[in-house]
Amino acid sequence: DDLAVDVEDLPVDFKMSERAANRRRLALSAEAFGDWNKPRGLEPDRTEKSPQERQSIQVALQRSPFFVNLLSREDDLQTAIDAFQRKEIPMDVEVIRQGDTGDQNFYIVEAGHLDVFVRRADTERHPGRLLRTLSCGDSFGELSILHGTPRAATLVSKEACVLWSMNQQAFAYVVRVTAQSKRERHFNFLRSVKLLEKLSDGQLGALLDAVSVHQYKSGEYVVRAGEIGRCFFVVESGEAMARINGTDARSYKRGGYFGELSLINDRPRSADVVA
Repeated sequence: DDLAVDVEDLPVDFKMSERAANRRRLALSAEAFGDWNKPRGLEPDRTEKSPQERQSIQVALQRSPFFVNLLSREDDLQTAIDAFQRKEIPMDVEVIRQGDTGDQNFYIVEAGHLDVFVRRADTERHPGRLLRTLSCGDSFGELSILHGTPRAATLVSKEACVLWSMNQQAFAYVVRVTAQSKRERHFNFLRSVKLLEKLSDGQLGALLDAVSVHQYKSGEYVVRAGEIGRCFFVVESGEAMARINGTDARSYKRGGYFGELSLINDRPRSADVVA
C-alpha cells in the first residue's frame, strides 16, 4: 500500500496557521474513541455472500455520500459489505413508517421496487403523497441513524423485494469506528516518517486530510520517469524499487518516501518507481 498526498489543488503560496490546523483537526475528530471511551460490542455480524452479491452491495455504497470514503479503504469496505443482512420482503409491506423510531436500519435495494410516501401535515391521510419509487441499487434509512431522528418517510414494497440491511450498531461501527481507527493508525504511521517528523500534531492532522490510500500489484508502475509530479508517496507496506534506465537504483520499504523532489523543484519525475 502507498499513501499518496495529492497537492495539485493547493496554490503554491498555500499556508495554514497552527491555530486553524488544530481547529480543523479537532472538528474532524469530535467523536473520538480511546481507552476512555471504547465502543463495545460493535463488531458486526457477518453473513456469507456470493461474489455477485458483494459486488452489488459495493456498487450501491459507491452511490451513497456517506460511504464514498470507504472506496479508498479496502478493509473497511469489506467490513461494511460483511455487515449487511439479506431480507426478503413480500409485496405491499411497510418497510419503514414515517415518524417511527423503532426501526434503525440502513437499507440497500437488491431487487424489486419500493414506493416512497411523505405526509406533509399530521392531518394528511397515511401514507401521504407518493414522491418517488426506489429500485435496484438505491439505498435509504441512513439519515435517521446519523441524526437520531424519526423516519422522514414511509416506504412500501411495490412487489416482492430483496433488501440488504445494516443495523444501527453495525452502521456506527463501519462509518465511525473503523474510520477513526484507521485515521489514528495512519496518523501514527505518518508521525514515524522522517520527512514529516517536525510537523506539529495539528499540521500532521491537516496533512492527513489530504492523504489517500493506493494499492499496487507486484511489477506495477507507481510513477514513470518524465511524468509531471502531482503526488509524493510514502510506503506503508511492501516494497517499491526506483529504476533508472531499467536498472534498480534504490529500494523503498515501510516509511520510505519518494516523489517529493518533483513537487518541490517543479520538474518531471527523474526515475521509474515500481512496486
